[in-house]
Formats: sequence, C-alpha cells, structure tokens
Amino acid sequence: MKNYNYTEWSNSDINRAVTCEVYNCFGWALSESGDSFFHCGADGSGYYVQQIIDYCNSWADAGPVILDNHIVLTPCMGKNEGDATGYFEHENPITIEFSSNDQALRAAMIVFLMMKDAEK
Repeated sequence: MKNYNYTEWSNSDINRAVTCEVYNCFGWALSESGDSFFHCGADGSGYYVQQIIDYCNSWADAGPVILDNHIVLTPCMGKNEGDATGYFEHENPITIEFSSNDQALRAAMIVFLMMKDAEK
C-alpha cells in the first residue's frame, strides 16, 4: 500500500492522480497558463486532449467518482467540521475531515485516492 500524504498535495496534483485512476491514462498536461488540467490518452496515433477535469472543485467531475465509489460526504454543521468517508463493505472506513464545505470535493477525492491505494 502506498503511503502518500494527499492532504499536502495541491489541487492540481490531486486532479492528476484521480484522472489517472479513473481513466487509466498515459499522462497529463497543464494548459499554457498552468490553471487547467487536461487528461491525455492514446488513440493509436498519439496523444489527444480529452477534457478539462477539476475534481476538487466541480461536482460534474467529482460526482460520478463519489457515487461510483460509495463515498459519503457529511457537510460542516455547527462545529465547522465535515468529513468525507469511503467504505470497504462497511469495514475499515477511510475518513478525511474538512473545515469548510468548499473543501468537500477535495476531501472526497483524497478519500478516493486512499481507497485506490488500499486496493493495491
């Protein structure tokens, strides 16, 4: 099992890692401005840009990963603490806490990466 500290990674690093897990991709590239992430895959003749992906900030991107992997998000309420939890058949849950609801998708993606690490 890998032992990365994903909480120290930038959103771009998390987006790249999640993309590679979701698409089994060959590589990635940043836009010229450095603020957009592109998934690159092989189509037999070389690489092509598939789409811009921002799992840490876009429900459209993160939602399918969260639902397909049974990750539960509990929003911040009262104490300003929320969490993202992934389960392996209800045993050994993986939980990451967040202190602001705008960090919920990032937390869910960290849980996803930790779940993938545990499978390896």
